[in-house]
Amino acid sequence: MNIILESPLKDSGVSWASLSISTHYNGVIYFLAKGPNRILSYDTSTNGVQFVSPTLTLTISTSPGTTTDFKVNTIECDENNGLLYGIVSRLHGESYHIGDYMVKIDPISGVATMVGGSGAPPMRSNVNSRNMKGVTHGVSAAFGSTMVFVQRPENLLTFVDMPSGSVRKEVSLPMDVLVHSLEYSPTLSYDSAYGPSPESGVFTGTAFDQSSKMERVYRLHVSGSSLQFSRGANVEYRVRQGASSFDTEATQSFAVTEDEEGKQDIKMLTTAGEMGTNKLPPEVTVSFVEYTHGWTKCVYPYYYDCNSCNVLVQTFKNIARVWGAATCNAEFQSNNYNAAKGNWGMHGCNGWWSAVKGSASPCSV
Repeated sequence: MNIILESPLKDSGVSWASLSISTHYNGVIYFLAKGPNRILSYDTSTNGVQFVSPTLTLTISTSPGTTTDFKVNTIECDENNGLLYGIVSRLHGESYHIGDYMVKIDPISGVATMVGGSGAPPMRSNVNSRNMKGVTHGVSAAFGSTMVFVQRPENLLTFVDMPSGSVRKEVSLPMDVLVHSLEYSPTLSYDSAYGPSPESGVFTGTAFDQSSKMERVYRLHVSGSSLQFSRGANVEYRVRQGASSFDTEATQSFAVTEDEEGKQDIKMLTTAGEMGTNKLPPEVTVSFVEYTHGWTKCVYPYYYDCNSCNVLVQTFKNIARVWGAATCNAEFQSNNYNAAKGNWGMHGCNGWWSAVKGSASPCSV
């Protein structure tokens, strides 16, 4: 059953969401808002906007030191700590492409920092040294600290270590397929779960098969330098590029399809093909799809698995929404080192929060 909620964005000053640029961690969806570019954090457990960043800025070495002239191609969260990363393209006006970069994005301050390499910013990452011609918009997956995306027009499946920006591997996909969705399957990657490898795994998704002129599901097994691309059943309609997500428990993906008249539905897909259709009202246009198990880490009052400042401030917001601002402020302790059972100070969050938000409390909703 579809439930159309009252827009949680109505008081956030966000005009509209970018198509297909989204990810999630610990029940919080991060997506790109347009006009201007900002990152919006939305909690699925409490149906509330957590934070709306200022306009995204990228740190550069030339004057004036930052720029807003860049395009966000993909975003993913590091599964080890919830930090947000992205592949961005620096632009010079409308026509000149300067290069592609792996960046760490602070969803609270809106600052994007290049990662990789050494020396004064901008640190030229290994992503940039590849001189990529382009990145498929919105099509990416993540497992552990590895982001996987597709380079175009070469159709290269690319594995990048997010914290370092290091390109671990590039593997050629068949040239007659256009990948529209890419999802990592922990269950199908059983061996990787017990002997994790940042360069191997099983992926599923959909692609337009230019040979048959049909949208199809596929199964992709990467191991070492080898790649096995298995084409599966046809999908009735074309899949919206990048608008997909994955349910790790049911081992199925959700993807938005669009018919010839522009009517959209959400398909439930496995490697065997379509398993069901979630009909959408005709007036609804989907910007992105994310499947999440909700708030499971860094939960009050125990604070287990609080692995970054970003996760902690999202927890404070949730405390305020569920238990009230007074309980949240008692836990926040006015930006005290010992807040959240010492996790706040352990991760150096007090100095970061003061620089980003000053004396404001994250407990305001």
